[in-house]
Amino acid sequence: MKKENVRKRTIRITLTAVFLGMALVAKSFLSFTIPVFGGSGLRVGFAGIFTAFPAFLFGPLYGGITSGLSDFIGYLIKPEGAYIPLLSVSAFCGGVIKGLIWRLFKDKSVKSFKIILAVMFLVITVLSGAVWGSLKADGINTSLIATENSVL
Repeated sequence: MKKENVRKRTIRITLTAVFLGMALVAKSFLSFTIPVFGGSGLRVGFAGIFTAFPAFLFGPLYGGITSGLSDFIGYLIKPEGAYIPLLSVSAFCGGVIKGLIWRLFKDKSVKSFKIILAVMFLVITVLSGAVWGSLKADGINTSLIATENSVL
């Protein structure tokens, strides 16, 4: 292997480790939980910002590894509940997807990017409307607060 390739790979791994460390600090100290129905329902944090940088800078594989390791090591540092390996796999896939989307859109012009975003927004809107209509047709209540009529 050439000296230049070894140097580039070393820089990539080092920067990825730095971003992983920053993500772990953010996950441990800068995240908070929003209770839902008396339990810990939603965890909000800023670790995703730091796991996205390796995906943007070095590609999908680095993003996936950083996201997966952030989930796994974050659990080891501050465990909350049971460890679920599929969530780490999901985090890995999320990092890979961030890198793939960045690589797909980084060379596009502004006009084509706007068209792609408009089409994606339209598709999401149509699918959301279809899901909402289906749930409403089945009689499923869409609010978080139960009323006497919705229980009976």
